[in-house]
Amino acid sequence: MAEIREFKQCVEECTLQDMKSSRAFFTWNNKQGGNDRVYSRIDKVLVNNEWILALPDSEVYYRNEGTFDHCPAIIRWAEDQKKQHMFRYFNMWSMAPDCKETVK
Repeated sequence: MAEIREFKQCVEECTLQDMKSSRAFFTWNNKQGGNDRVYSRIDKVLVNNEWILALPDSEVYYRNEGTFDHCPAIIRWAEDQKKQHMFRYFNMWSMAPDCKETVK
């Protein structure tokens, strides 16, 4: 129990919180059948305030567990946050009559 208290204290001191999630509510199961099967949400993705401010639309997507007992966690964010567009300048733009005024 001391390890759990220490972990919880660390999470609180670092002001971490659960990332928004979608799909699977349970992230682990004991791989048993029938009434012996146990489900739990023991896997989490923790983020800090800086992450939330930088990637507000990010979320963790849990896939089906497959052959393992834990569900793989995939972090997704909005396409426009992920992709930086390069600035391109074409020399012909400088020939436009209102180019200098637009740049000012």
